Amino acid sequence: MTYLEATVLAVVQGLTEFLPISSSGHLALAEHLLGMKDLERNLTVTLLLHLASLAAVFLYYRRRLWEFVGGRRREFAYLVLATLPIVAVGALLEKRIESVHGMPALICAMLVVNGVFLWASDRWGRGTQMLADAPGWKALVVGLAQGLRLPGLSRSGSTIGTGWLVGLDRAEAVRFSFLLSIPAVLGAVVWKSRKIDFRTIDLPWGPTILALALTFALSLASIRVVELLATGRKWLVFAVYSVVVGGAGLVYFLVF
Repeated sequence: MTYLEATVLAVVQGLTEFLPISSSGHLALAEHLLGMKDLERNLTVTLLLHLASLAAVFLYYRRRLWEFVGGRRREFAYLVLATLPIVAVGALLEKRIESVHGMPALICAMLVVNGVFLWASDRWGRGTQMLADAPGWKALVVGLAQGLRLPGLSRSGSTIGTGWLVGLDRAEAVRFSFLLSIPAVLGAVVWKSRKIDFRTIDLPWGPTILALALTFALSLASIRVVELLATGRKWLVFAVYSVVVGGAGLVYFLVF
């Protein structure tokens, strides 16, 4: 991994992990366009970058996490409940989901679908309910949306948008989505790490440290941007971006 590759992948991960435009889809496309063919090394880099983004969530929501420990048992239970679907999907469909990473045209098609969903959730999501006051089925439905793990479908976009559609307050849905990313990302990292023989992976220290630091900083900024745009009803910008990039990529990969 060169410094250029490290910078590109870090920018992609840092900006897309929490922006609702699919980090997995963008990373897969970036690796394809950069010609990075070492799948085991690519997986190692991807897992490290996801951990850097996860560290940003811990820092940003440290007070809310501390409140969970201090007594928000109902919300903590909802967090556990909403995590169950992605565990089931990962156990049952892991190989099929991973096969999509080698299908850039399908990833682009999913980006278009993602954009349409973002537009629909922004248009019809008008809830005001806080998570602590919501019935358990709403948390479960948000968790089911998180289980849709095809690259190109944004995890944050799916969970935030679904939260809005089932009646959660816009800012509350954003917070719940990002908190949900903690067990989701940790579980994915642990689960996928079992496939890697780290003794054979030789990543250069300089580019790796650059990628981790840049991902962490951009992830923090992305969380704040999502909060501001979600509550300011400017979500349409993500929908338009997703459709345009997905559509352009679809034309490129099908024609060339």
